[in-house]
Amino acid sequence: MQFFLASFLLLPFLLVCIVESLLKLFIPKKRKSVTGEIVLITGAGHGIGRQTAYEFAKLKCKLVLWDINKHGLEETATECKRLGAKAHTFVVDCSNREDIYSSAKKVKAEVGDVSILVNNAGVVYTSDLSATQDPQIEKTFEVNVLAHFWTTKAFLPEMMKNNHGHIVTVASAAGHIGVPFLLAYCSSKFAAVGFHKALTEELSALERTGIKTTCLCPNFINTGFIKNPSTSLGPTLEPEEVVNKLIDGILTEQKMIFVPSSLNFLSLMEKRRKSVAGEIVLITGAGHGIGRQTAYEFAQRKSRLVLWDINKHGVEETAAECRKLGATTHVFVVDCSNREEIYSSVDQVKKEVGDVTIVVNNAGAIYPADLLSAKDEEITKTFEVNILGHFWITKALLPSMIRRNHGHIVTVASVCGHGVIPYLIPYCSSKFAAVGFHRALTSELEALGKTGIKTSCLCPVFVNTGFTKNPSTRFLPERALAAINRVQDIQFEAVIGHKIKMK
Repeated sequence: MQFFLASFLLLPFLLVCIVESLLKLFIPKKRKSVTGEIVLITGAGHGIGRQTAYEFAKLKCKLVLWDINKHGLEETATECKRLGAKAHTFVVDCSNREDIYSSAKKVKAEVGDVSILVNNAGVVYTSDLSATQDPQIEKTFEVNVLAHFWTTKAFLPEMMKNNHGHIVTVASAAGHIGVPFLLAYCSSKFAAVGFHKALTEELSALERTGIKTTCLCPNFINTGFIKNPSTSLGPTLEPEEVVNKLIDGILTEQKMIFVPSSLNFLSLMEKRRKSVAGEIVLITGAGHGIGRQTAYEFAQRKSRLVLWDINKHGVEETAAECRKLGATTHVFVVDCSNREEIYSSVDQVKKEVGDVTIVVNNAGAIYPADLLSAKDEEITKTFEVNILGHFWITKALLPSMIRRNHGHIVTVASVCGHGVIPYLIPYCSSKFAAVGFHRALTSELEALGKTGIKTSCLCPVFVNTGFTKNPSTRFLPERALAAINRVQDIQFEAVIGHKIKMK
């Protein structure tokens, strides 16, 4: 029974993986050029390190190869030179901090500033905990994670000065799930994954968006460390297969790479959450429903709130509760169908509160009727509130986000932005427009290099907000905030098997 329950719970993750794979197949990501980059690879004398060196050699990079094994290292260098690359070898013990630092100084003096660092060197000792010798545990951590700190500390300063570079952490699927008789190895790889994630966050906080990070998490690889390894995560992999995925991930600037891709569910189960404490959050339609509940959730997360609604009584009720929750809250009565009122209200917000960093475009209007019965002014109002208001608000608030390369724009759309329902043609059309607004805005921000400005689009089925009577499905507003925290879209929120009913 537990097996079937676990399998059922994994189905959404598997579906996401399938959809993601299909998208990557038909819409490949743009690959960056690494020609002329100085690439340092640790553990380059065999396995993943050697194959990675070969691939970078083909891409016309300048190679700096480190390994404790001089013979293996020289073999790798010989092949790289045959492929036309300049290759510099250094015999380095990556368990020795001083050896790392002194070798890094030599690299800077003899070769130049490293712009791509591949922390690949690793060791593994297979035995149960009680049988594992203390020096083996220490060595595992010295090579598998502490060396990442020393190499990164040595080469990151120049990357920071130039706001350019790429740091690759070779971890393992064992950095996400425990494997028996590999306690030290698993623990060190969990640490490596944590290193990657924390480094990524720190670079973002320091606004060094030109320094990219990638973490490779393969299943066990046939490198000679372990004879006939076998895990429940899948078959043993060959280095060539893993390195092909790694190079593709580096060139497309992927944050996390699982090999095989069936292991992607490991990352889906641990979505990153960001802090919104202190952010100035503007929510339209905050006097009831999703807007009100979203305000309550942000209040609990110590955000500063700017609440807009055309209904003065409703928005003041929301504000009173937010203040009880400890949030600084500012109220503005605004008609989101009126462009000039939006612009003047934004000017007031900037003067009285400050620059908004999170905007939730939530205000909405709906008039159920067949097309011929729908009044012209109702159709116009539907578009003014449900989509044009998003443009005016975003135009007014986006410039300050762009200057700082920081912000989050949330589009509250609907399942009706993906699939149509009769007697709601204006509403469906406006929600299709909202989804298109979100997608185009996301692409535009990416094209402008404003990766610090995030976007989310919420597409629930009908919500019990009072717009429609007796809707058969309901929405949990905390999921919207969870999506914002995780920087993701919510595509659909529905109770499976329920039909949408309107009266």
